[in-house]
Amino acid sequence: MKRLLMKFVVGGLIGVPGMAQSQMAQEKDPGVEVATVKPSNPDETGELCTIRGRHVLTINTPALDLIRFAFGLHPSQIIGAPEWLSKEKFDIDAVPASDGVLKNEQMWMMIRRILADRFHLKYEFVEKNLPAYALVKAGKDIGLKQSLRRPEDPWDFYGPGGELNVNNATMKNFAEGLSRGMVDKPVVDQTGIEGRYDFVLKWSGLNTVSDPNAPPGIFTALQEQVGLALKPTHADIKVLRIDHVQRPDDN
Repeated sequence: MKRLLMKFVVGGLIGVPGMAQSQMAQEKDPGVEVATVKPSNPDETGELCTIRGRHVLTINTPALDLIRFAFGLHPSQIIGAPEWLSKEKFDIDAVPASDGVLKNEQMWMMIRRILADRFHLKYEFVEKNLPAYALVKAGKDIGLKQSLRRPEDPWDFYGPGGELNVNNATMKNFAEGLSRGMVDKPVVDQTGIEGRYDFVLKWSGLNTVSDPNAPPGIFTALQEQVGLALKPTHADIKVLRIDHVQRPDDN
């Protein structure tokens, strides 16, 4: 039986941790105690990257997506990738070496370590001037609500199809989330808005839709629902250049 999985956006679906556990410090590197990495079932549908309790899980995830999710990059920000990276998909189940409840950034730390240890990824960041979107204010900050979470709490950026939930995010965080593949170019924050916010976007996932009652595309939803806009621009963007990567070692 095929499992139908929700497409990962960013931040994953955070599993409900045991109440007895305390959160790891924001900057703590959780390490990796054990990790299994295996090719995905070719009959699998969908794609998932999430935290479930003490486990970091990816299902049916192309190796290239592992890199861009882990480093917070738009696909255009990765160069030198061999063809197999975008075609071959992997399932990962990893447990941290440290105690405590994982945060999103620590999930990325673990995936980066697995990319280095199992895929032998070697890379360098360089800067390139690329087509991009500037995230700017389009009017009043309607729909932007100051978050009640603490600044040190994790930020979330996730949602089922048609709804995007953003929690405890700065505008820089939000631009990073959009850059991970929600739009066709990297996004840079030029809003000048400080602080952390909670909001929900209802959108179609497409920029044009035939159903007049369907939610709007992401560009329209941003402007109408939260008073933000994406303006085409060029910007100096960090780009990850792959120097070496190989198929993962056996478990």
